[in-house]
Amino acid sequence: MSNYKVLNKNSISCFRTKMCNSYVSGTCKFTAAKCLYSHCPICTRRCPFYLSDTSFIRYIPVLCKNIVFGPNFEVIAFNCPYGNDCIYSHCLDELLYHPNFYKTIACKDLLEGSCKNPFCPFVHKKSEQRALKHYKVPFSKGIEIPPIKYITLVNRMIHSKGNSEFSKRHAILPKHENLSTSCSSTLKDDFEIEEENDITT
Repeated sequence: MSNYKVLNKNSISCFRTKMCNSYVSGTCKFTAAKCLYSHCPICTRRCPFYLSDTSFIRYIPVLCKNIVFGPNFEVIAFNCPYGNDCIYSHCLDELLYHPNFYKTIACKDLLEGSCKNPFCPFVHKKSEQRALKHYKVPFSKGIEIPPIKYITLVNRMIHSKGNSEFSKRHAILPKHENLSTSCSSTLKDDFEIEEENDITT
């Protein structure tokens, strides 16, 4: 697959966290799977990190039971009483592009033949495999979560040295004309472009 893109930490923080204005106006020439911006008007992906310290995350890679999903896991009703403060994933994008889910599981489509997702969240080759990291979830508002390896609930944020620098480089997704030129000079370095013959297991 040409124009296959792998998100790095900066890209994960902003990928599809803004609604696609072209989609709203009916002029987006990309499908939801190919667009850098969200095509979900009910629930747009939240940034998973607290940018002041990226060792803290806003939500876990588990879908919220208060969200009503359609047959393809599209959001059809948002019934969560906690809103954006909920520590569960509110849409499939929040789950698949979560830092402790993205590129941790092998792509079944590729193993069975081919993958057509230019932003596939699953592993296509060994060099993409991401190691799970330990994250902390503050401000849980009493919401309980199941035991999840490498994720811990904490009462407050105590900043770690070296994690605030990320906020200075927090990328803003640019307008895009096509997949091959979709990133500005700032974000081009935040994507790894893989050629079709490189995508192997």
